[in-house]
Amino acid sequence: MPRYGMLKTDHEYMCEGAMLQNRITKVHIKNFRSLRDVTVELDDLTVLVGPNGSGKSNFLDALRFVQESIGIGLGYALEARGGVSQVSYRTPSGQLEDIDITLYLSWYDNETKTEQESSLTYHVGASRDGQLLDDSLVEWETGGEDRHKRSTVAFVRRFVFYHPLPDVMRPPQPVGNDYPLDVKGKNIATVLRELKHSDDVSSGNSIQAINRALSAIVPTIKAEDAIHVQQAGSYYLFVELVHENGAVFDLASESDGTLRVLGILTALYQTPALPLMGFEELEMMVHPKALATLAEVIVEASTRGQVIVTTHSPDLISQFDPRTLRLVKMGENGTEIAPISAWNIEAVNDELFSTGDLLRIRALES
Repeated sequence: MPRYGMLKTDHEYMCEGAMLQNRITKVHIKNFRSLRDVTVELDDLTVLVGPNGSGKSNFLDALRFVQESIGIGLGYALEARGGVSQVSYRTPSGQLEDIDITLYLSWYDNETKTEQESSLTYHVGASRDGQLLDDSLVEWETGGEDRHKRSTVAFVRRFVFYHPLPDVMRPPQPVGNDYPLDVKGKNIATVLRELKHSDDVSSGNSIQAINRALSAIVPTIKAEDAIHVQQAGSYYLFVELVHENGAVFDLASESDGTLRVLGILTALYQTPALPLMGFEELEMMVHPKALATLAEVIVEASTRGQVIVTTHSPDLISQFDPRTLRLVKMGENGTEIAPISAWNIEAVNDELFSTGDLLRIRALES
């Protein structure tokens, strides 16, 4: 359980415990937008650090592209991005290159009680005039068993990349699916109601954890029993938050920052945990003094499912173990992504600099 305000430098939740049993260990991306040819090793928590326009969002979108393509269909994934000409890397001569995205996975086979490794490659071919030529899903599996292939595809389909939107969360919502939380938060009332009900009947603690974390980030919110879900008519739900002074406001009256944090926390604490979640610009709308608490929640959540975060906030970066950081920058041949250098990790561990200090002086690039 998070202990807000007591975050350790070594992040005991992650660094002192076992790695997740089912996880992506590495991603290789060729010719997806600015990602000409990059290989990135992933931890249970991976923090992509870099300036605007460096390619952080493109990396997350490459994973989202695979998830949508095999979960919904390639046509949808391409249409949502403006067509293959908007996602395929374009050479200086104007030619679009074929896209290949390979995910390397490590997972536990419950039937054989053994650790297994597999990889999944998604290929999209593009012609010179930008028309789609072909696409294919290629899998290499230990043993090549069909059940392994089905499990791998099902695993990837459950990836979710969140961007909670306050304007989507504010109005009363029609009763919807109670799992998973929608990427923009449009079913947050249903999800919170189900979490609250689950706590009531099974002595769980998801809704209490959300409540406590929200109160730590937004001190005016009560630390206990502050999240209420009410019904309006037969088909609509709305969320109310109880403040320390006794005032009760529905989400229509809460700030954008409070709603965004509530959306992030609900995503992180929903049950069962998703295998992988992505969050862009986690620091957006969050007061700098609250970033330590948010970082602690993120680290704790990464013990249940992989988390990938993008940021360019030195204040947030300083809260994470430097081994989780991946420096993202734009090079001569497109986006480059790499761990920070060994001496930078040593400097942070020796408390000579925080990782935020290193970012400010651009030392992460050395």
